[in-house]
Amino acid sequence: MFFSLSSDHLNQLVPLLGSLARLIASYGMIADEQIELLLDAADLDPDPAALAELRRWARLLTRARETPSPALRQTVVEGLLLRGLPEASVFLAVATVTGDTPGSAPGTVSAPTPSRLEASVTTLDFGMLPAGQGAMLDLEVRGGPGQVVVESDQVRVTPAQFGVGATHLRVEVRPLASGLLWTSLKLVTVGVTVEVPVMAQWEEAAAPLPMASTIQSPTAESTSSVPSYSFTFAEASLRHLPVYLLLDVSASLAWALMQGLEELQHALLADPFARDHVRLGIMTFSNSAEWLTNGLIKVEDMQQVLPTLQATHAPLPRLGWQQSGRRGVARLDLALQKLSESIDRDVTKAVKGGQKGDWRPVVFILTDGGPTDEQGNLTDSLWQPAHAALINRPRGQIKPSTIVAVGCGPNVDDSTLKAMSTGNAFWMGNSPAACFALFQYLSQSITNSLQPGGDPADSLAQCPSTPISSG
Repeated sequence: MFFSLSSDHLNQLVPLLGSLARLIASYGMIADEQIELLLDAADLDPDPAALAELRRWARLLTRARETPSPALRQTVVEGLLLRGLPEASVFLAVATVTGDTPGSAPGTVSAPTPSRLEASVTTLDFGMLPAGQGAMLDLEVRGGPGQVVVESDQVRVTPAQFGVGATHLRVEVRPLASGLLWTSLKLVTVGVTVEVPVMAQWEEAAAPLPMASTIQSPTAESTSSVPSYSFTFAEASLRHLPVYLLLDVSASLAWALMQGLEELQHALLADPFARDHVRLGIMTFSNSAEWLTNGLIKVEDMQQVLPTLQATHAPLPRLGWQQSGRRGVARLDLALQKLSESIDRDVTKAVKGGQKGDWRPVVFILTDGGPTDEQGNLTDSLWQPAHAALINRPRGQIKPSTIVAVGCGPNVDDSTLKAMSTGNAFWMGNSPAACFALFQYLSQSITNSLQPGGDPADSLAQCPSTPISSG
């Protein structure tokens, strides 16, 4: 009898095989203390059976590293397979410690030759789903052996490994009551990682539309169960939805943001209702805060803004963001102060018994790290008072309906991102492609909220958190 672990317990340990392989490839045989740390990081108890099993895996991988002959490598592969481990995970682990191609599968003469890693789609978009309903899509992957790494508990992929030839993966998103899911899954082989964005949006629970004569203005008191911002085309003709984008350009974000802003403009222009009623305010912040739009502008006027952003940040490389961990000054406090001034100046207030006024603004903050002082030192002492002043404005002054913070790149601090948000915060990935896809989703959310029965005040606030990682 080979196994002292149940199949469920063994499956919980499988993800640690890759971690063991990387440690052994770098340092040789590892100590029990390191194995216990891996178990603790995976929320698993370091019971004697688990420790014994991981020690056995480590001994086999260490032998493969120390004597990387084809015969021994194949023997290690066979030994790990006898332990009940998945074939793709075994090939990947052995290849990691030997620095060579994976060993052969049982019954074959030579190792499978890895081919180019390819996925049948570049993005998994589940579209708009009914509230509380999950969904599944299929994904075909070639070019293994490799494994799938999922970043969100809302997403499940089976199987979690893929081979050299075509492997069909089933990707399932778990149901949400409402809001947006923005995450990714990673296809990992020995030398290549491919990131596939995963997106889904859930409809708000349906509510009956009120008659035009009973629709409430933003400042009116109402005991109706109907959301006070539900509207019809007739009343919306007098109102605008202010959308502010505060963009951190203290690192090399600008080129990815350029592509995203162009996508946002094209999507809003394609929807006549959004084109007429959305007003955009775009501001960049680093050592200062500068309007690109001079407050709120019409969507079609963005044509004049994009060349300005491109010219201002032309020296930055056409990459996503810096991976070195270095970043510059990020004065979010100055941006929030200018935002307050624009709200007072550019957003139309409701008049009791008269005009409806604009909807309360929606604010997006895109940042790759944390706010700083003028010297570039991370600090909460400047931005937090400005943030508090914005969301706690006195009665009679307009304040944002929601602030959504979006983390970009490797320096994101989870707690700071959540503190910036009045609803949920989320992480959009670690590449320019992820930035571009995010703007696609923002434009879809804006246009959906402006349809009859939509809720411009709340629909963008329900972005469920995605686990922050170094991506």
